[in-house]
Amino acid sequence: EEKAFVEHNFLYDNYYGSSYEDLIKNDKSGKITVFDIDVTGAKNIFDNPNIKCNYIFVLPPSIEILRKRLEGRKSETEETLNKRLNHAEKEINKAKDSGIYKDDDYMVMHNFDSYADFLKKVKNFYTDL
Repeated sequence: EEKAFVEHNFLYDNYYGSSYEDLIKNDKSGKITVFDIDVTGAKNIFDNPNIKCNYIFVLPPSIEILRKRLEGRKSETEETLNKRLNHAEKEINKAKDSGIYKDDDYMVMHNFDSYADFLKKVKNFYTDL
């Protein structure tokens, strides 16, 4: 049922969604929920006046570096690799046009140190962590 999800989407031949019930349960128990979602999902949450969120959009340093990372995994066919890269470019453009993300909400993931910076940024949203 659609209302069971805060956001949902069909991507890469799979359905994805985030449970509204889990969000409410976490909120009531004082826990913080972190979603790893695309711009469509973020927009669904952004447009819901009952949900307060902070947003971070994680970017690769470049599409070419993303290509090399995906190739290094050896998990993609040429077709799926091109599909993912095309989707990544569309997501980056959609994020910039969405009105969701402010300039400092973009995080370029260069390496492991960038991930540590990302975690610090998330922690800064919540002073009691």
